Amino acid sequence: MRNEIDAMVIDTKRGQIKQVKIANDAETLMKVLQISSIPEVVGFKLDGKMFDFIFDDDFLNKKPLIPSVLDGNGQTQIFGNCLICHTEPSEEGRIKTSLSDKDIQEIKDSIDFYITKKTIGNKSETISTPVVVVDKVY
Repeated sequence: MRNEIDAMVIDTKRGQIKQVKIANDAETLMKVLQISSIPEVVGFKLDGKMFDFIFDDDFLNKKPLIPSVLDGNGQTQIFGNCLICHTEPSEEGRIKTSLSDKDIQEIKDSIDFYITKKTIGNKSETISTPVVVVDKVY
């Protein structure tokens, strides 16, 4: 049986942030993030607590650039899909670990909306994309 973790996924293509239970392996992670290369991990604090954000480090080469993580000054930290969990050191490197119910609530409390306008011809459309606003980058 595979080891599973509880995590949050920011899906910029669907404009959703959702809770997921996924297998704790690289293949599943890449499928959930809709990427083809090994993802990058960066730590951010939310309300003073450290979380790990896993994402495609090649996001700047993908269009359109849709933000998923902003800092407290409104600066984009990550574009594109992102998975939020915890990681712990191990002999094999870092292993992903589950979020608690309190962690998930803290992430939900950190959600804001990034508003953009899309214009095609004479029609203009306002698009609201959910983003997670973090305290600090580590």
